[in-house]
Amino acid sequence: GDVTGITLAGIGAGAGGTLRGLTIGVVAAGAPRVRGIAAGLSVGGNDVEGGMIAPLYFKIQDDDGEPGYFKGIAISSFSHIKGEQHGLTIGLFNYAWDVSGIQLGLLNYVKSNPKGLRLLPVFNRNW
Repeated sequence: GDVTGITLAGIGAGAGGTLRGLTIGVVAAGAPRVRGIAAGLSVGGNDVEGGMIAPLYFKIQDDDGEPGYFKGIAISSFSHIKGEQHGLTIGLFNYAWDVSGIQLGLLNYVKSNPKGLRLLPVFNRNW
């Protein structure tokens, strides 16, 4: 089902549908659809909008062949977006299939960019 409001968990916080509001899971937080602010060592979903803080891993996964969707700001060591990124990712390594926004980090990869502009240091965007 869906979870709305403030969710705090010692290990993981999640929902089978939509996770809406402020969610903090010490180890992980996520749901197929996330709206709001989510934090945990790992955060993820398929359709995510809001602010995400994941010191280790932030993942947007594709769902049955459909690309995932992220809109907002994500701070993570590794942002792994199998789909569209709309907004800003900040981390050591940022990866996305398509970007309408900016990636800031040590290494940044945009799969849809032309060769030579896919993997760039410091920042990347849709060229």
